[in-house]
Amino acid sequence: MKLVMVLCHPSLMASILATIKRWTANRDDPPVPLNATLEFTKGGELVLRTGEQGGKEKHIATTLSTDSASFACMLDSGNFVLYSKDNSIIWETFKYPTDTILGGQILSSGGQLFSSLSVTNHSTGRYRLRCRLLQIFNSTNDTVENLNYLSSGASNNTNSIYRATLDVDGFFLLYSHAFDENGQLNSSVVEWSAPTDDCKVKGFCGFNSFCTRNDDKPYCVCLPGTDFVDVNDKPLSCERNFSQVGCGGGKDQVACYNIITRRIYWEMFLTQLFYCILLFALGISGLYMFKIRVLRRATKGFKDMLGKGSFGTVYKGALYKGKKLVAVKRLEKLVEEGEREFRAEMRAIGRTHHKNLVRLLGYCAEGSKRLLVYEFMSNGSLADVLFKSIRRPDWDERVRIALDVARGILYLHEECKAPIIHCDIKPQNILMDEFWTAKISDFGLAKLLMPDQTRTFTMVRGTRGYLAPEWQKNTPISVKADVYSYGIVLLEIVSCRRNMDVNVSVPEEIVLSTWVYKCFVARELEKIVGGEEVDKTTLENMVKVGLWCIQDEPILRPSMKSVVLMLEGITDISIPPCPTNTS
Repeated sequence: MKLVMVLCHPSLMASILATIKRWTANRDDPPVPLNATLEFTKGGELVLRTGEQGGKEKHIATTLSTDSASFACMLDSGNFVLYSKDNSIIWETFKYPTDTILGGQILSSGGQLFSSLSVTNHSTGRYRLRCRLLQIFNSTNDTVENLNYLSSGASNNTNSIYRATLDVDGFFLLYSHAFDENGQLNSSVVEWSAPTDDCKVKGFCGFNSFCTRNDDKPYCVCLPGTDFVDVNDKPLSCERNFSQVGCGGGKDQVACYNIITRRIYWEMFLTQLFYCILLFALGISGLYMFKIRVLRRATKGFKDMLGKGSFGTVYKGALYKGKKLVAVKRLEKLVEEGEREFRAEMRAIGRTHHKNLVRLLGYCAEGSKRLLVYEFMSNGSLADVLFKSIRRPDWDERVRIALDVARGILYLHEECKAPIIHCDIKPQNILMDEFWTAKISDFGLAKLLMPDQTRTFTMVRGTRGYLAPEWQKNTPISVKADVYSYGIVLLEIVSCRRNMDVNVSVPEEIVLSTWVYKCFVARELEKIVGGEEVDKTTLENMVKVGLWCIQDEPILRPSMKSVVLMLEGITDISIPPCPTNTS
């Protein structure tokens, strides 16, 4: 269950006979339990509470102004508004649309609608509609001409409600809902649609397939040599219909593609000089190959250094006439090691797409030059945020960051076609984007497993302090090595301090994991957060998850799927035994 605002007929706002979903709060968060409550606090904030007193809190509406909200009102227009004492609006749902706009609601320039994932799942889906200012009129007269573009018809019927929704299948639809005098829904009609044909929705059939019509119905057809990923969900996509497990030999096997991408959009004339563009973000696994001169120019001769890692240095760059900021990693040191990292990054990142992974945009391979081009992360690394920032992130932010990182690792372990062991999970390899979303970077140390493998032998990799004990024992490495590293990072996120810190007043606090376990046994977890006001239940749960993750025996550590479920509060967490610190 998510917090969903529904719209009823204005004359019967208390009626729930016919409801229309029009706004969803925190649509990408996990579902909340049935006993969740929505509270308008004395401080003027809208807070979602899950569970009984002492449960988790989620701020739905906060104001940036000095005035706090005095009262709230659900208007007949369908707009939920927070007012200050002087009756001025300081927050409203009309400013934060999800997939629907109502009559009287304005989608301003830069505003966006995102479709839902499905009819029953209101999380962010595959399609978006964005409103852009594409045309500017130049007027030299004293009076500027007032230009308005109106639709072909209008109605003053007070018994109907109109809404425009970006549907789950990519259609932008104008609905009218007619009610009788008692507020009962009589009919729902689609007044207008763009586009009018399913096959004109870009990406309707997913990858490696195309749309055709038969008996006036749309059908998805796979390209030759491919089959449907799911025959019960044919629009999903198609994949190659042969197994690569038997491919062997001592030579590198490289698949080469010449992929041409175009930005595809539909223009729709709406009011007030705006065009709305419906974009379908096509996730293409192919990477762009850059020339070294292009990257040298983009980075101004590799001058603006962002950081230095095990195998190379990262520089800030700008492509496409300065409009696209990127991070360019120039691989250095030994050629053999640099090439190995380069090939691993190409195999791993080129086929992975997740909101909690840094995206690889392309690469350069000219002679001995090896460079990687990533999306730019404007807020630095998690290490900077936790250990160097003047204002460390508050508790709610840290809880969200911990979940972001866990979901990214879960994707690598269980949701990729071939499981990926990152091998170097640490705060320096977790970057923060402009929206403070945590994204995992640096797959250069990643070791891919074949689908039928669960463990692999490899040379020691990673960073001391985050290494699982099995690295030191020359035993097979599995995804549980990443779980161990995540456990250390989780405890660092909770406490906002490094795993090893010699600048402490008490020697027993030098090793974070040892100190945390002592505080856990003594029921003094407030010491870990320095007296900060936090949710005690969440604090205890995060500490227990962290302690389970850093168990000496890999078999005792939970999977990342279990970690995510425990952090989300969906599964219970048992009391962990004492971990053995050997990293």
